[in-house]
Amino acid sequence: MSMVAARMQKMKAENLIGLGNHNQRKTANHSNQEIDVTRSHLNYDLVDRTNNYKTDIQTFINETKASSRAVRKDAVLVSEWIITSDTDFFKTLDEKQTRKFFEVAKNYFAKNYGEENIRYAQVHVDERTPHMHLGIVPFTEDKRLSSKTIFNRQALKTIQDELPDELKKQGFAIERGEQGSTRSHMAVQEFKDYKETMTKHSQLTKEVDGLERDYQTYQAVMDTVKDINVPTEPLLEKRGFLKREEIETDKVIISKKDFETLHEAYRYVPVLKKEVRAAKRAEQAQAEEKMQIKAQRDELKKENKQLQKMVAGAKKMLLKLDDYLEKHLGISFKDALAEDPDKHREKQAPESEKKGPQGPSL
Repeated sequence: MSMVAARMQKMKAENLIGLGNHNQRKTANHSNQEIDVTRSHLNYDLVDRTNNYKTDIQTFINETKASSRAVRKDAVLVSEWIITSDTDFFKTLDEKQTRKFFEVAKNYFAKNYGEENIRYAQVHVDERTPHMHLGIVPFTEDKRLSSKTIFNRQALKTIQDELPDELKKQGFAIERGEQGSTRSHMAVQEFKDYKETMTKHSQLTKEVDGLERDYQTYQAVMDTVKDINVPTEPLLEKRGFLKREEIETDKVIISKKDFETLHEAYRYVPVLKKEVRAAKRAEQAQAEEKMQIKAQRDELKKENKQLQKMVAGAKKMLLKLDDYLEKHLGISFKDALAEDPDKHREKQAPESEKKGPQGPSL
Protein backbone atom coordinates (compact mmCIF):
# COMPACT_ATOMS: atom_id res chain seq x y z
CA MET A 1 0.00 0.00 0.00
CA SER A 2 1.19 3.51 -0.78
CA MET A 3 2.20 5.92 1.96
CA VAL A 4 1.60 9.63 2.57
CA ALA A 5 4.63 11.88 2.30
CA ALA A 6 4.25 15.10 4.32
CA ARG A 7 7.34 17.25 4.74
CA MET A 8 7.58 20.76 6.19
CA GLN A 9 9.94 23.57 5.21
CA LYS A 10 10.32 26.84 7.18
CA MET A 11 10.19 29.93 4.98
CA LYS A 12 11.44 33.40 5.91
CA ALA A 13 10.88 36.74 4.19
CA GLU A 14 13.93 36.29 1.97
CA ASN A 15 12.48 33.00 0.62
CA LEU A 16 9.03 34.25 -0.36
CA ILE A 17 9.86 35.71 -3.77
CA GLY A 18 11.62 32.57 -4.97
CA LEU A 19 8.89 30.45 -3.38
CA GLY A 20 6.20 32.28 -5.32
CA ASN A 21 8.13 32.11 -8.57
CA HIS A 22 8.54 28.35 -8.19
CA ASN A 23 5.04 27.50 -7.00
CA GLN A 24 3.26 29.75 -9.48
CA ARG A 25 5.63 28.92 -12.34
CA LYS A 26 6.41 32.58 -12.97
CA THR A 27 9.76 31.86 -14.61
CA ALA A 28 10.40 30.12 -17.92
CA ASN A 29 13.56 28.32 -16.82
CA HIS A 30 13.41 25.74 -14.03
CA SER A 31 16.24 23.96 -12.26
CA ASN A 32 13.99 20.88 -12.00
CA GLN A 33 14.25 19.32 -15.46
CA GLU A 34 11.23 17.07 -14.80
CA ILE A 35 8.79 19.99 -14.99
CA ASP A 36 6.67 19.63 -18.12
CA VAL A 37 5.92 23.23 -19.02
CA THR A 38 3.26 22.12 -21.49
CA ARG A 39 1.21 20.90 -18.50
CA SER A 40 1.90 23.83 -16.15
CA HIS A 41 -1.42 25.43 -17.06
CA LEU A 42 -3.12 22.45 -15.36
CA ASN A 43 -1.72 23.42 -11.96
CA TYR A 44 -4.21 24.99 -9.52
CA ASP A 45 -4.45 26.62 -6.10
CA LEU A 46 -7.15 25.25 -3.77
CA VAL A 47 -7.48 28.51 -1.82
CA ASP A 48 -6.38 31.01 -4.48
CA ARG A 49 -5.95 33.98 -2.14
CA THR A 50 -2.30 34.90 -2.69
CA ASN A 51 -1.03 36.49 -5.88
CA ASN A 52 2.27 37.96 -4.69
CA TYR A 53 3.72 35.71 -2.00
CA LYS A 54 5.97 38.30 -0.36
CA THR A 55 3.59 41.28 -0.42
CA ASP A 56 0.31 39.48 0.28
CA ILE A 57 1.62 37.22 3.06
CA GLN A 58 3.42 40.03 4.86
CA THR A 59 0.28 42.18 4.60
CA PHE A 60 -1.82 39.38 6.11
CA ILE A 61 0.66 38.94 8.97
CA ASN A 62 0.79 42.67 9.78
CA GLU A 63 -3.01 42.95 9.76
CA THR A 64 -3.52 39.82 11.89
CA LYS A 65 -0.75 39.78 14.52
CA ALA A 66 -1.66 40.97 18.00
CA SER A 67 1.61 42.74 18.71
CA SER A 68 2.30 46.22 17.36
CA ARG A 69 6.01 45.46 17.14
CA ALA A 70 7.57 44.81 13.76
CA VAL A 71 8.15 41.20 12.75
CA ARG A 72 11.76 40.09 13.12
CA LYS A 73 13.71 39.83 9.87
CA ASP A 74 14.67 36.22 10.63
CA ALA A 75 11.16 35.14 11.65
CA VAL A 76 9.51 32.15 9.97
CA LEU A 77 6.59 33.63 8.04
CA VAL A 78 5.32 30.47 6.35
CA SER A 79 5.49 26.80 7.29
CA GLU A 80 5.22 25.14 3.89
CA TRP A 81 4.08 21.53 3.74
CA ILE A 82 4.64 19.35 0.68
CA ILE A 83 1.92 16.70 0.54
CA THR A 84 2.24 13.80 -1.88
CA SER A 85 2.67 10.05 -2.27
CA ASP A 86 4.43 7.77 -4.76
CA THR A 87 3.89 7.85 -8.50
CA ASP A 88 2.07 4.49 -8.60
CA PHE A 89 -0.54 5.76 -6.15
CA PHE A 90 -1.50 8.68 -8.38
CA LYS A 91 -1.67 6.42 -11.44
CA THR A 92 -4.72 4.80 -9.84
CA LEU A 93 -6.50 8.17 -9.49
CA ASP A 94 -8.17 10.26 -12.14
CA GLU A 95 -8.02 14.07 -12.21
CA LYS A 96 -11.09 14.49 -9.98
CA GLN A 97 -9.85 11.97 -7.40
CA THR A 98 -6.40 13.57 -7.38
CA ARG A 99 -7.97 16.94 -6.59
CA LYS A 100 -10.06 15.38 -3.82
CA PHE A 101 -6.91 13.82 -2.30
CA PHE A 102 -5.30 17.22 -1.93
CA GLU A 103 -8.54 18.86 -0.77
CA VAL A 104 -8.86 16.35 2.07
CA ALA A 105 -5.27 17.09 3.11
CA LYS A 106 -5.86 20.84 2.90
CA ASN A 107 -9.06 20.60 4.93
CA TYR A 108 -7.25 18.62 7.64
CA PHE A 109 -4.72 21.43 8.09
CA ALA A 110 -7.46 24.08 7.87
CA LYS A 111 -9.41 22.37 10.65
CA ASN A 112 -6.41 22.14 12.96
CA TYR A 113 -4.46 25.32 12.12
CA GLY A 114 -7.08 27.77 10.82
CA GLU A 115 -8.55 28.14 7.34
CA GLU A 116 -7.52 31.81 7.20
CA ASN A 117 -3.90 30.94 8.01
CA ILE A 118 -3.59 28.81 4.86
CA ARG A 119 -2.40 31.38 2.32
CA TYR A 120 -1.90 29.02 -0.61
CA ALA A 121 -2.47 25.36 -1.51
CA GLN A 122 -0.71 25.08 -4.87
CA VAL A 123 -1.09 21.69 -6.59
CA HIS A 124 1.49 20.75 -9.21
CA VAL A 125 0.52 18.16 -11.81
CA ASP A 126 3.22 19.12 -14.30
CA GLU A 127 5.87 16.92 -12.65
CA ARG A 128 6.30 13.15 -12.51
CA THR A 129 4.49 12.90 -9.18
CA PRO A 130 1.58 15.25 -8.33
CA HIS A 131 2.09 17.11 -5.06
CA MET A 132 0.76 20.11 -3.15
CA HIS A 133 2.64 23.06 -1.64
CA LEU A 134 0.56 24.09 1.37
CA GLY A 135 1.59 27.41 2.94
CA ILE A 136 0.48 28.00 6.55
CA VAL A 137 1.22 31.21 8.48
CA PRO A 138 2.03 29.79 11.96
CA PHE A 139 -0.18 31.95 14.17
CA THR A 140 -0.94 30.85 17.73
CA GLU A 141 -4.43 31.26 19.20
CA ASP A 142 -3.42 34.62 20.68
CA LYS A 143 -2.11 35.73 17.24
CA ARG A 144 1.59 35.36 17.88
CA LEU A 145 3.83 34.33 15.00
CA SER A 146 5.63 31.20 16.21
CA SER A 147 6.43 28.22 13.97
CA LYS A 148 8.29 26.39 16.73
CA THR A 149 5.20 26.58 18.94
CA ILE A 150 2.64 25.54 16.31
CA PHE A 151 4.71 22.80 14.68
CA ASN A 152 6.66 21.41 17.59
CA ARG A 153 7.87 17.81 17.70
CA GLN A 154 4.59 16.49 19.11
CA ALA A 155 2.54 18.33 16.49
CA LEU A 156 4.65 16.89 13.68
CA LYS A 157 4.15 13.36 15.03
CA THR A 158 0.40 13.94 15.36
CA ILE A 159 0.16 15.09 11.75
CA GLN A 160 2.02 11.99 10.53
CA ASP A 161 -0.45 9.84 12.49
CA GLU A 162 -3.73 11.64 11.75
CA LEU A 163 -3.36 12.74 8.12
CA PRO A 164 -3.25 9.15 6.71
CA ASP A 165 -6.29 8.22 8.82
CA GLU A 166 -8.19 11.24 7.48
CA LEU A 167 -7.38 10.21 3.90
CA LYS A 168 -8.37 6.59 4.52
CA LYS A 169 -11.74 7.77 5.89
CA GLN A 170 -12.32 9.46 2.54
CA GLY A 171 -11.66 6.20 0.67
CA PHE A 172 -8.00 6.49 -0.26
CA ALA A 173 -5.88 3.33 -0.03
CA ILE A 174 -2.99 4.92 1.83
CA GLU A 175 -1.14 4.48 5.09
CA ARG A 176 1.29 6.24 7.38
CA GLY A 177 4.93 6.35 6.38
CA GLU A 178 7.27 4.11 8.34
CA GLN A 179 8.65 5.84 11.42
CA GLY A 180 12.40 6.26 11.21
CA SER A 181 12.43 4.71 7.73
CA THR A 182 15.37 5.48 5.41
CA ARG A 183 13.39 4.35 2.35
CA SER A 184 13.95 6.62 -0.62
CA HIS A 185 11.12 7.38 -3.04
CA MET A 186 10.36 10.01 -5.60
CA ALA A 187 8.39 12.29 -3.28
CA VAL A 188 11.32 12.63 -0.89
CA GLN A 189 13.75 13.16 -3.76
CA GLU A 190 11.54 15.89 -5.22
CA PHE A 191 11.42 17.52 -1.81
CA LYS A 192 15.21 17.47 -1.59
CA ASP A 193 15.47 19.00 -5.07
CA TYR A 194 12.95 21.63 -4.06
CA LYS A 195 14.90 22.53 -0.90
CA GLU A 196 18.09 22.83 -2.95
CA THR A 197 16.30 25.10 -5.41
CA MET A 198 15.03 27.29 -2.58
CA THR A 199 18.52 27.50 -1.04
CA LYS A 200 20.05 28.59 -4.34
CA HIS A 201 17.30 31.11 -4.89
CA SER A 202 17.78 32.51 -1.39
CA GLN A 203 21.47 33.06 -2.14
CA LEU A 204 20.63 34.72 -5.46
CA THR A 205 18.03 36.89 -3.73
CA LYS A 206 20.66 38.13 -1.26
CA GLU A 207 23.02 38.94 -4.14
CA VAL A 208 20.27 40.82 -5.98
CA ASP A 209 19.43 42.77 -2.80
CA GLY A 210 23.11 43.70 -2.49
CA LEU A 211 23.27 44.86 -6.11
CA GLU A 212 20.08 46.85 -5.58
CA ARG A 213 21.61 48.62 -2.55
CA ASP A 214 24.75 49.38 -4.58
CA TYR A 215 22.60 50.80 -7.38
CA GLN A 216 20.66 53.00 -4.98
CA THR A 217 23.94 54.32 -3.55
CA TYR A 218 25.23 55.01 -7.06
CA GLN A 219 21.96 56.69 -8.00
CA ALA A 220 22.21 58.95 -4.94
CA VAL A 221 25.72 59.97 -6.00
CA MET A 222 24.52 60.59 -9.55
CA ASP A 223 21.68 62.79 -8.30
CA THR A 224 24.10 64.79 -6.17
CA VAL A 225 26.56 65.26 -9.03
CA LYS A 226 23.69 66.21 -11.34
CA ASP A 227 22.62 68.98 -8.97
CA ILE A 228 26.10 70.51 -8.82
CA ASN A 229 26.29 73.81 -10.65
CA VAL A 230 29.59 73.59 -12.52
CA PRO A 231 30.96 77.05 -13.36
CA THR A 232 31.97 77.60 -16.97
CA GLU A 233 34.99 79.72 -16.15
CA PRO A 234 37.93 80.00 -18.55
CA LEU A 235 40.17 78.57 -15.84
CA LEU A 236 38.34 75.25 -16.01
CA GLU A 237 38.46 75.29 -19.78
CA LYS A 238 42.22 75.86 -19.70
CA ARG A 239 42.63 72.86 -17.44
CA GLY A 240 40.69 70.71 -19.89
CA PHE A 241 37.61 70.09 -17.78
CA LEU A 242 35.10 71.60 -20.18
CA LYS A 243 34.59 71.28 -23.91
CA ARG A 244 34.63 74.38 -26.01
CA GLU A 245 31.27 73.64 -27.68
CA GLU A 246 28.32 75.82 -26.80
CA ILE A 247 24.83 74.38 -26.79
CA GLU A 248 21.42 75.99 -26.35
CA THR A 249 20.69 74.56 -22.91
CA ASP A 250 21.65 75.34 -19.35
CA LYS A 251 23.61 72.09 -19.12
CA VAL A 252 27.39 71.79 -19.04
CA ILE A 253 28.95 69.00 -21.07
CA ILE A 254 31.98 67.26 -19.63
CA SER A 255 33.89 64.30 -20.92
CA LYS A 256 33.48 60.82 -19.52
CA LYS A 257 37.01 60.98 -18.11
CA ASP A 258 36.27 64.31 -16.38
CA PHE A 259 33.01 62.93 -14.97
CA GLU A 260 34.82 59.89 -13.59
CA THR A 261 37.39 62.23 -12.02
CA LEU A 262 34.62 64.25 -10.35
CA HIS A 263 32.86 61.08 -9.32
CA GLU A 264 36.06 59.72 -7.78
CA ALA A 265 36.64 63.01 -5.95
CA TYR A 266 33.10 62.93 -4.61
CA ARG A 267 33.86 59.62 -2.89
CA TYR A 268 36.29 61.47 -0.62
CA VAL A 269 33.64 63.92 0.61
CA PRO A 270 32.68 61.69 3.59
CA VAL A 271 36.38 61.44 4.52
CA LEU A 272 36.76 65.21 4.42
CA LYS A 273 33.61 65.66 6.49
CA LYS A 274 35.00 63.24 9.03
CA GLU A 275 38.28 65.16 9.18
CA VAL A 276 36.42 68.46 9.61
CA ARG A 277 34.42 67.00 12.50
CA ALA A 278 37.65 65.74 14.08
CA ALA A 279 39.24 69.17 13.70
CA LYS A 280 36.21 70.81 15.32
CA ARG A 281 36.40 68.40 18.23
CA ALA A 282 40.12 69.14 18.63
CA GLU A 283 39.43 72.88 18.50
CA GLN A 284 36.72 72.54 21.15
CA ALA A 285 39.06 70.50 23.36
CA GLN A 286 41.75 73.17 22.98
CA ALA A 287 39.28 75.90 23.92
CA GLU A 288 38.26 73.95 27.01
CA GLU A 289 41.92 73.52 27.95
CA LYS A 290 42.48 77.27 27.61
CA MET A 291 39.53 77.95 29.88
CA GLN A 292 40.96 75.56 32.47
CA ILE A 293 44.37 77.29 32.29
CA LYS A 294 42.71 80.71 32.67
CA ALA A 295 40.78 79.47 35.71
CA GLN A 296 44.02 78.15 37.24
CA ARG A 297 45.75 81.46 36.52
CA ASP A 298 42.92 83.42 38.19
CA GLU A 299 43.18 81.13 41.21
CA LEU A 300 46.95 81.72 41.42
CA LYS A 301 46.38 85.47 41.27
CA LYS A 302 44.06 85.26 44.25
CA GLU A 303 46.60 83.21 46.18
CA ASN A 304 49.33 85.70 45.25
CA LYS A 305 47.27 88.60 46.61
CA GLN A 306 46.72 86.72 49.85
CA LEU A 307 50.46 86.05 50.14
CA GLN A 308 51.22 89.72 49.49
CA LYS A 309 48.90 90.68 52.36
CA MET A 310 50.57 88.15 54.63
CA VAL A 311 54.05 89.47 53.70
CA ALA A 312 52.96 93.05 54.33
CA GLY A 313 51.57 92.05 57.75
CA ALA A 314 54.80 90.24 58.58
CA LYS A 315 56.82 93.32 57.66
CA LYS A 316 54.71 95.47 59.98
CA MET A 317 55.23 93.04 62.82
CA LEU A 318 59.01 93.05 62.20
CA LEU A 319 59.07 96.85 62.29
CA LYS A 320 57.19 96.87 65.59
CA LEU A 321 59.53 94.24 66.99
CA ASP A 322 62.58 96.20 65.86
CA ASP A 323 61.27 99.38 67.52
CA TYR A 324 60.70 97.49 70.73
CA LEU A 325 64.20 95.99 70.77
CA GLU A 326 65.82 99.32 70.06
CA LYS A 327 63.80 101.02 72.75
CA HIS A 328 64.30 98.52 75.56
CA LEU A 329 67.59 96.81 74.63
CA GLY A 330 69.32 99.48 72.69
CA ILE A 331 69.79 97.29 69.65
CA SER A 332 68.52 97.49 66.18
CA PHE A 333 67.41 94.18 64.77
CA LYS A 334 67.97 95.32 61.20
CA ASP A 335 71.50 96.70 61.93
CA ALA A 336 72.48 93.59 63.86
CA LEU A 337 71.42 91.32 61.02
CA ALA A 338 73.23 93.56 58.55
CA GLU A 339 76.55 93.34 60.51
CA ASP A 340 76.80 89.73 61.63
CA PRO A 341 73.83 88.01 63.11
CA ASP A 342 75.89 85.33 64.92
CA LYS A 343 78.36 87.85 66.42
CA HIS A 344 75.55 90.12 67.48
CA ARG A 345 73.88 87.35 69.43
CA GLU A 346 77.18 86.56 71.27
CA LYS A 347 77.71 90.19 72.36
CA GLN A 348 74.19 90.95 73.39
CA ALA A 349 73.64 87.88 75.50
CA PRO A 350 75.67 89.15 78.57
CA GLU A 351 73.94 92.54 78.59
CA SER A 352 70.61 90.81 78.66
CA GLU A 353 71.74 88.76 81.60
CA LYS A 354 73.03 91.90 83.48
CA LYS A 355 69.77 93.73 83.11
CA GLY A 356 67.93 90.64 84.25
CA PRO A 357 64.59 91.54 85.76
CA GLN A 358 64.63 95.05 84.33
CA GLY A 359 64.52 93.74 80.74
CA PRO A 360 61.59 92.13 79.18
CA SER A 361 61.25 88.38 79.20
CA LEU A 362 61.36 87.35 75.59
